[in-house]
Amino acid sequence: MRADGTVPDTASQSAPVVKESTPSVLTAAESGDELQQLVAMSDRLARSIAAPATNATALAALVRRQLDLFREIADLSGEPIDSDRLITLRARVARALDDARTSPTALSALTHRQTDISRELTALAAAAGDQDGAVVASTSDELWDASVI
Repeated sequence: MRADGTVPDTASQSAPVVKESTPSVLTAAESGDELQQLVAMSDRLARSIAAPATNATALAALVRRQLDLFREIADLSGEPIDSDRLITLRARVARALDDARTSPTALSALTHRQTDISRELTALAAAAGDQDGAVVASTSDELWDASVI
């Protein structure tokens, strides 16, 4: 509620502003730098993913491609996937999953994408050694000796 007692119209608000830190996809493609082109495509997808007007079916497809781009960028750059970007992506997919207007078809695809994101985050945490204490013991099989009981 505003100071004058009116309520702002949230439906007319634009999508969140995503910082344009990379060149356009066209500029990156013309440069011939594959990594720069992948980063530019990823940033372009991020803007569409963040847009509230993106429907759930398109969102599922965009998230799938974004995850692929994250992996390709990580492979080329030698750096791990940015977990903050995955966490942001997970929250966006979760909002779409919670939306009552999301179609059953989109729900199916989005649950797959949510699982993919969770697996990526788990793999990053395991690679960084940030496990939450849940460790599976890896012991060798031994012969059973009932006399030790």
